[in-house]
Amino acid sequence: MKHKRKTELDEKWKQVATQAVTQEEFKQRLVANPVSVMGEFEIHLPEGVEAKVGIEGAVKLFPPDGASEDVLEEVQWWKWRLDMIRQFGREDKYTGVKHTMPESSDEDDV
Repeated sequence: MKHKRKTELDEKWKQVATQAVTQEEFKQRLVANPVSVMGEFEIHLPEGVEAKVGIEGAVKLFPPDGASEDVLEEVQWWKWRLDMIRQFGREDKYTGVKHTMPESSDEDDV
């Protein structure tokens, strides 16, 4: 993928991610329909790439046969973002558990 294209996608992704972590309703829409919601930010799948919803709502991408290296790299970019979006949708099963670093003992100071 060309550097200019990656930079453009990354900048738009920052807007999506920021909104997802600050607005619960947006996050829920994004998790429910990531390809469509990302389109609202002018982030579109490369031409010819097919998206299908699989198990547990995971979106699988299928590039066309003979896709260029640029298209395959952009599909990889999408896969990473779609994985992040799925993580946005997972509830922490340890809700209420305080995550802290273990306290150091006096032996650690030696």
